[in-house]
Amino acid sequence: ASIAGKVSRDDDNDGSGDRNLVGITVNLLDQNGNTVATTVTDANGNYLFEDVTPGDYTIVQENSPNFVDARDVQGANDSQIELTVGIGENFVGQNFIDEIPGSIAGSVSRDDDRDGDGDSFLEGVTVELINDVSDTVATATTDANGEYLFADVTPGDYQVKQTNLTGYGDVTANVVAVELGIGETSTENNFIDELGRIGGNVKSDDDDNGTGDRNLENVTVELLDSNGDVIATALTNTQGNYEFTDLLAGDYQVRQINLTGYGDVTDTVLDVTLGAGESISDRNFVDELGHISGNVQVDDDDDGTGDRNLENVTVELLDNNGDVVATTTTNTQGDYEFSGVVPGNYQVRQVNLTGYGDVTDTVLDITIGAGETVANNDFVDELGHISGNVKSDDDDNDTGDTNLAGVTVELIADGNIISTTITDGSGDYQFDDLLPGDYQVRQINLTGYGDVTDTVLDITIGAGETSIGNDFVDELGHISGNVKSDDDDNGTGDTNLAGVTVELIDSNGNVLSTTTTDVDGNYEFSDILPGNYQVRQTNLTGYGDVTPTTVNINLGAGETNTGNDFVDELGHISGNVKS
Repeated sequence: ASIAGKVSRDDDNDGSGDRNLVGITVNLLDQNGNTVATTVTDANGNYLFEDVTPGDYTIVQENSPNFVDARDVQGANDSQIELTVGIGENFVGQNFIDEIPGSIAGSVSRDDDRDGDGDSFLEGVTVELINDVSDTVATATTDANGEYLFADVTPGDYQVKQTNLTGYGDVTANVVAVELGIGETSTENNFIDELGRIGGNVKSDDDDNGTGDRNLENVTVELLDSNGDVIATALTNTQGNYEFTDLLAGDYQVRQINLTGYGDVTDTVLDVTLGAGESISDRNFVDELGHISGNVQVDDDDDGTGDRNLENVTVELLDNNGDVVATTTTNTQGDYEFSGVVPGNYQVRQVNLTGYGDVTDTVLDITIGAGETVANNDFVDELGHISGNVKSDDDDNDTGDTNLAGVTVELIADGNIISTTITDGSGDYQFDDLLPGDYQVRQINLTGYGDVTDTVLDITIGAGETSIGNDFVDELGHISGNVKSDDDDNGTGDTNLAGVTVELIDSNGNVLSTTTTDVDGNYEFSDILPGNYQVRQTNLTGYGDVTPTTVNINLGAGETNTGNDFVDELGHISGNVKS
């Protein structure tokens, strides 16, 4: 029998031979593994065993240096062929295909600074080489330099897969695809892993709204394990950030230690559950120094309480030595605030706007704790007020008796009317929000009224001063008189007559009012408008007139017209007896 074949070289990684290999040794082994024949390939890459006795044989090809067995079209890449030879049988096509092998290499490193790049090498990491049918064809571990190498790799499509060390996670993908050509060296198949990280930020809440506004540097942050033990400490950097690195998976707590004078806005201890290689970067804290705030209002209605917010009022913060350590002004809502206040004893002092006086104390004492907010430190101020009342004198005794509503009252400064008001139902008037200075208050009499008191009052007020009791008394006209009896027939009255009817008659002859004389013979008509009147008396029974029974009167506004008297008499009988 005979056995023949060829040894060729696969140059294009398609599993078939492309160039013949000359001088390749081929051995024929019997069923006991003994070499019974040896030959070499000729110029065409062919080999031949002749005069082969029947039996079981193995054909073994010896690879030339730098060559390995190529994978054939069926996926086999053995360097030996087993066959059974019968009598006179000729075997052909017992071919071998070789190729120059390649290599796959890379490294595994650790990202220590969380920038996505490897910083330190990882030793002892397991790396697998997986072929295109998902079989692991080789395994390696990284050396002290974090490097691995797969040598003598036949061309083909592969995956390189790393298995993370305990507690590590992946920065890069943990599987790399590699397409390896004949004799190719594929490098830089690198992996980057990382242990867990816990980080965050510490800020100061400067505007008391519950959120961080300004990064806090040099804040101490502690990392506690599941037993509550402190296992690491960090300080925040200039951006207020802190970080704990190289952490295994597990349960932790992060606790911050407040800077001197600061209190907590958020919780001071945060729970963290960390997965393998996980990065948690949002464990943030917000702290605050103390806040002192309040409001300034003006009392517009002189009732001792604020009615309207005051803007741009200067407010000062004084320390326990009496030194001004901060100054602010009220906003459009009348509010002010001092932020970033360290614990201690303070005073808040407001500086009145020009012309304003104090309703409440102008200085407030405050004690503030760490991070404490002390609010409602309020002030009430006021401008000047001028007020008074207008009454009517109804009984002609020069004092007010009845409140007069609707009376016009003018406020005058430097000879100019700067404000006008009218009395209310209680006869009261008031001018508010007055700057210090000299004023006059002038009332305009209601129709028919005259003045009992002066109609113009001079007033000087200081800052925030309230000037009250600036009152006026007015009156309507009065007509009065007396009725007497002439008892001695001398034409003059001698005895007051009570109960005499007296009538007030207008210019049209209409009786407007009727009264009777009192025990003193007096009568009076009050609240009379200006005009022409007659007063007419009706004699008592039996009486006759000594004076005319009607008196004509022209009455001015608010005028008191007196002395409108009548004299009456009873009859007289007289005679003489002589001797």
